[in-house]
Amino acid sequence: MNHTLLQKQSQNDHQKKKKNVEDYHDRVQTSFVDKGVFHVQLSRPNKMNSLDLPMFEAIGQTIAQIREDSSIRVVILSGRGKAFCTGLDIQSLIPDIKNPQNIMKHMERLLERPSGYEREGKDSKKRGKKALGNLAQDVAYLWRDLDVPVISVLHGMCFGGGKPT
Repeated sequence: MNHTLLQKQSQNDHQKKKKNVEDYHDRVQTSFVDKGVFHVQLSRPNKMNSLDLPMFEAIGQTIAQIREDSSIRVVILSGRGKAFCTGLDIQSLIPDIKNPQNIMKHMERLLERPSGYEREGKDSKKRGKKALGNLAQDVAYLWRDLDVPVISVLHGMCFGGGKPT
């Protein structure tokens, strides 16, 4: 089966599993580049892949999808554009400075514990348990909890939440 068919099959499977979940695929692009090799690319090059709330959610959703797909044997993580990731996009968290409720809404989701994403890995103590961290922490830690290797292809700048642990 060629990688295009694998990608379509995997996308169809993921669509069935993602009911009632907002789609942030404009922030993270995924594809199979070879059998078992899954490419995840941070995709906000005009902002040097800085992390806004939709990017945080997209990373969490992507990791959840990877965990569900037993055909994935290795993940390649990269960023589009001039930088891998420049960390938190502070301006995106305060889009309307005159409306403090909007700022608090974004901050509450970012800092909410637990984030809602599962932390499953080789460690049986973590299997099936919710992550204890908040969303800002989990986008880094959840990569470590995958049962497959994650190869980070870093270039340009790499700061804060964009730094894989």
